[in-house]
Amino acid sequence: MLLKRKSVLWRLIMMVLPAVFFFAPSGVTRASPRVVHVFVALADNQNQGIVPVPAALGNGSDPARNLYWGAAFGVKTFFKASQEWQLVWSGHGSKDAILERCVFRNTSKDVFLIADAYEGSQVKLAVTDFLSAAAGITKEKFSAKIRNEANFALGRRRCRFDRLRWP
Repeated sequence: MLLKRKSVLWRLIMMVLPAVFFFAPSGVTRASPRVVHVFVALADNQNQGIVPVPAALGNGSDPARNLYWGAAFGVKTFFKASQEWQLVWSGHGSKDAILERCVFRNTSKDVFLIADAYEGSQVKLAVTDFLSAAAGITKEKFSAKIRNEANFALGRRRCRFDRLRWP
């Protein structure tokens, strides 16, 4: 008798489940793009206790030539040179300590990478911002004109994209 009840229940579930997906709104079944937020404190010979590097690479106020950002294997240079990532926006960050922000889009997957270059003397702020974002304490909305409008709500589980279309 118990086996017969399980069989009937299983059949009922199998009949109802496809109907739920068929009548569900399209936004429910479609996953939103993933957003990865990277916090980079620039190498700084004067303000950090790192092994000194050449002056151009260790200038924490110059992201274009910094070891962690603009040098050969810096974050911006590395992703910009990669065939898997496309730079879609670059500009000044939302805070004075963020010298540059870059938005990259993966060419094969629905993934965006937002990288922030913090001034070398602001390591503590970079770490604090990272921990706050990871804990979902602070959320930041970021908008950029990328062919159409793209809205990024940075922070835990708050990624939203409006009217984002790619050719």
